[in-house]
Amino acid sequence: MIDIDRICLGCMQEKPTAGGECPYCGFDVETYEHETRWLPLMHILNGRYMLGKVLGEGGFGITYIGIDLNLQSRVAIKEYFPLGLVSRETTGVTRTSVSPLTGEKGNIYDNGLRKFVEEAQGVSKFDSLEGIVTVKDFFFENATAYMVMEYLDGITLKEYLREQGGKISGEQALKYMKPILEALQKVHEAGMIHRDISPDNIILTKDGKIKLIDFGSARAFARDENQTFTIMLKHGYAPPEQYMRNGKIGQWTDVYAVAATMYFCMTGKKPVESMKRRSKDTLEKPSKLGVKIPSKIENALMTALELEPGRRFQGFPSGRPSAPSPPAAPVGRPARSPPAYRSASPPGSL
Repeated sequence: MIDIDRICLGCMQEKPTAGGECPYCGFDVETYEHETRWLPLMHILNGRYMLGKVLGEGGFGITYIGIDLNLQSRVAIKEYFPLGLVSRETTGVTRTSVSPLTGEKGNIYDNGLRKFVEEAQGVSKFDSLEGIVTVKDFFFENATAYMVMEYLDGITLKEYLREQGGKISGEQALKYMKPILEALQKVHEAGMIHRDISPDNIILTKDGKIKLIDFGSARAFARDENQTFTIMLKHGYAPPEQYMRNGKIGQWTDVYAVAATMYFCMTGKKPVESMKRRSKDTLEKPSKLGVKIPSKIENALMTALELEPGRRFQGFPSGRPSAPSPPAAPVGRPARSPPAYRSASPPGSL
């Protein structure tokens, strides 16, 4: 049995002694900067999950490292906590339940919570896929909801690229993205899209696996969309339809983001923001930037980065992009004012 008093709240490993800096990850409770909206360290959820530090925070949720006290294994726990729509009740030094705002924002909160539930249920069906994070549990508590996922011990693709001098070969990029493409094929077949693929949301684990994370931004594209409450855009990886009030989101949206991620891997440069490309497209082919890449692959990559959805590949059947549709008319019009929650999630956010 583990000794809870000796658990490091930074990496959830058992330390030789209680207190002080962790010899494994360097975490020290005394120097941990804790935000008031976060749940307290060592808080127990659902009677079995003890929380550690915050791993990441985006516009829709807070992700904590945790430990399953029953199975004595590390987990990552995402709490539905949309910024600007909810606050944390404070009673003394204990912060647990959330308080959604009233009126229109309260309605948006409820709609987002429903989708959070649907997404957890949807992603949990893909636990056999190597290329995406596994959802282990889901429950309601503190007037909100929680998604329990496998803990991935590793670094983001963005961090890995930084370690490699900013970029990798085209061959390596294709190798790393293969399990992601295969996983997305199954996800798309099930009627879901991710909508937030980027190097920040891909993890390379210490045991050599590569996983797509942050399905908290996913949406079931067969359902009616509430465009008021949408995902956090990562500029350079989001296609034009995600900026538009009536933009049609679909599998082709993930196709663009995957291609943009591969472009960044090969060139070390983030693609020009898609809305800027609409007025003047200055995106250069990887070969123009000194990347050695077969012309067939480069042409496929640039097709996947087409601004109009109908000119892109429409999905990833059998792990390969499907052919684009005939040229389509521009979809939607730019919104007069940007929808709420448009800034990017911080690196490492789940």
